[in-house]
Amino acid sequence: MTAGMTLADDYQLLIRELATFKSLSEEEEELIKCSFNRVEVSKNELLIRQGELVNHLYFVNSGYLRAFHIGMNTGEEYTISLIPPGKMVSSYEGFQKGVKAPESIQALSACELIQISKRDYDALYERIKSWPEFCNSFYEEIILSSGERLLDMQRLSARDRYEKLVRKNPDLAMNIPVKYLASYIGVQPQSLSRIRAQRK
Repeated sequence: MTAGMTLADDYQLLIRELATFKSLSEEEEELIKCSFNRVEVSKNELLIRQGELVNHLYFVNSGYLRAFHIGMNTGEEYTISLIPPGKMVSSYEGFQKGVKAPESIQALSACELIQISKRDYDALYERIKSWPEFCNSFYEEIILSSGERLLDMQRLSARDRYEKLVRKNPDLAMNIPVKYLASYIGVQPQSLSRIRAQRK
């Protein structure tokens, strides 16, 4: 992972997202730029490793990532979340509580991110009015999405789960490797390949 000076364009997507809650003043925009720094991550690189402490929260400017955990009894990887551009990503429990991450975050392509430390994250809560609402919207989305996924595992067939993913997030279906899509919807890669072939 490499980090460096952030170019002005690196902040624009985040600033636009924040502005959907409340317009930012020039001072607030500058505060955002001072609080985040640019990070480039290579394909397959781990941004966060399960069992380690979490130091940063990230905003995805480009590229795709996944969250996964390794089963204690099986040793297998289970993909629990797929993250496209325009989203926040971290091990939220680890970041907020200062505990070891219960999951890993892996880049599925070359990614450009901006990162913020917990100290600077907390400071933005005090200084930018829209920041708490913005962050809470992401946390709510994660909770709702996780609950919906668990229900879908019980009430929908594998085909219907995939069709729903394609309908709601076509960019994920096009940009995430089959084995991770399969893990996310709870099927073997061979089964997902058959489902996709039958759709053509």
